[in-house]
Amino acid sequence: KEQEINIKKMKAKTITKLDAKTKRKSGSKTPTIIDTIKPIHGLTKETEEKMVKALKENTFLRKYRNQVEDLNICDDTGQTEAHIKRMCGYYGIDINTYKEWMKQTQNIVQLKEIMNKKKTIDIKKIREGSFNGIPCLLRSYTWKLLLNYIPSAKIEKQEERLKQKRKDYYYLVKQYYQGKMEKNAEEETILHQIRIDVPRTSPDLPLFQNERIQKALERILYIWSIQHPGCGYVQGLNDLVTPFIVVFLSDYAAAARYDILNIGSFEEKEDIQETTLLLDEDIINKVEADAFWCFSLLLDHLQDHYTRSQPGIHRMVNQLEVIMERIDPKLYEHTKKTQLLFIQFAFRWMNCLLMRELSLKLSLRLFDALFAEASTVDFEQLHVFICVAFLRTWRNQLLKFDFADMVMFLQHLPTQHWTYHEIDMLLQQAFLLKSTFGK
Repeated sequence: KEQEINIKKMKAKTITKLDAKTKRKSGSKTPTIIDTIKPIHGLTKETEEKMVKALKENTFLRKYRNQVEDLNICDDTGQTEAHIKRMCGYYGIDINTYKEWMKQTQNIVQLKEIMNKKKTIDIKKIREGSFNGIPCLLRSYTWKLLLNYIPSAKIEKQEERLKQKRKDYYYLVKQYYQGKMEKNAEEETILHQIRIDVPRTSPDLPLFQNERIQKALERILYIWSIQHPGCGYVQGLNDLVTPFIVVFLSDYAAAARYDILNIGSFEEKEDIQETTLLLDEDIINKVEADAFWCFSLLLDHLQDHYTRSQPGIHRMVNQLEVIMERIDPKLYEHTKKTQLLFIQFAFRWMNCLLMRELSLKLSLRLFDALFAEASTVDFEQLHVFICVAFLRTWRNQLLKFDFADMVMFLQHLPTQHWTYHEIDMLLQQAFLLKSTFGK
């Protein structure tokens, strides 16, 4: 009975605080999640109605949104373990989930303060804050800032830039994909390989088994490859597009973003084929255009990774080997003794930026840190040190293995149970190593 009374009091207190927090000046309307994202994306009235309808019909997503709103008022940082356990019991969630939500909430407050102070965003502070992880609710907008897809100097020009870049992409689609009926042998080869790889992309995520999403992925890869004949199409590029599609699509289904990132959610909660909210043509077209340009900006940092002979990747693998020899001579000597070459396991780490070793959810967190690095040198160097820390994570196991066991282990690393805690520890170690041994 005492527990029931305490729960009722807590609920009443929470509702009171929430009402006080959301109360606006008389005559003004409390902004909804649709109002928040509508200006930057220019949603049509029809699309807005679909989003509102989908949000109302999906009780699971509405429940999640309410939980986040409640957590947003619990912003005292000095919470005791007893209080945390009590809140977990109240919401029916585990402690790690609660702590992650609290961290996301604090990051939202910090980044919003930076973004809302002036008409010009301090991109340096955004980069500093982004290394520690970008909240899901702000990730799409922040990635576009970090990659210089939208200007930070003139916020009022951002919507205009988005409209123009999307218009430019639609022109490229007509020019290279739809309008050019006859393709030469090289173009046919590229398109053939892309059509083989696209269905294999993120097979554990139902979103990428949808035909419209696969078509968007195919067009992005094909147009980029045709525009960059020195690189062409290389296997692994398809993996690098997926984070942009997921993040930008999540931005339009703001309440549903954890459903997209949690791989099994669509299978448990709803059929992706029937989710009209996520497959609206207006939304998909904008997501596809934004994903193409941001993917292109990412590859500007990795241009020589995908030219013939891929010198950029070999350079990073060599850097990994040199650093390992310096900071962990015992493990390095063991690889030499067993005749294991770094290129045999690290090539994929550099080619796909560890996306095949980590879940998509954790890859997004990794990309937050990578995008926070402004220059090409910093970007490359940080990723090399992330791979150093990643390799040393398995140090004790590797020292016990012979060549065959090491190859098998490194090709199937046991990261399936990793959480944000492990990825944060990895990034902290990488940052420390980069500060100590980097140029």
